[in-house]
Amino acid sequence: MDIPLCQSACEITGRIIFEETIPTNADAKLRVIDTIMTRLAQRSELSEQARFRHRLCLDEALENALDHGNGYDPAKKVKVVMFEDGDSWGVTVSDEGEGFDPATIPNPRSAEGLYKESGRGIFIMSQFMSRVEYFDEGRTVLLQLDRASEERGSATAETPASGTTANPGGD
Repeated sequence: MDIPLCQSACEITGRIIFEETIPTNADAKLRVIDTIMTRLAQRSELSEQARFRHRLCLDEALENALDHGNGYDPAKKVKVVMFEDGDSWGVTVSDEGEGFDPATIPNPRSAEGLYKESGRGIFIMSQFMSRVEYFDEGRTVLLQLDRASEERGSATAETPASGTTANPGGD
């Protein structure tokens, strides 16, 4: 997939709205998703479809951190930061795992990825967010959405680190 693994540190610009480090468990994941969705609703009028997309992307990012990153190890934590920056909002999710290179994850619509059980979450996030980038050797994901894109079905944006689009379908 065409999602960059940035060599620089993930720098959050704008104003932090919410920040929490959670244990590696499903209850904490659901609680933090509910909190972020509530804070997002307070700042933006979203359609039911947009709320579903946001929740799905948050769930995917957090599940990847809990499962693939931390291996559901209860000794490890996940840090979540929500921010707004002008006409966009974003979330970073950081785990304590070994990291990964998103370029090694095949597009789930390709012949290689079609029958794999993983990789669909990254694909979904890239379709619904304006910006998806990985930092810290793949241990931190940045999801960012322009407010103008909130009601659209898909958001494809230039990624500053690579100059390519976060559209792994190659369309």
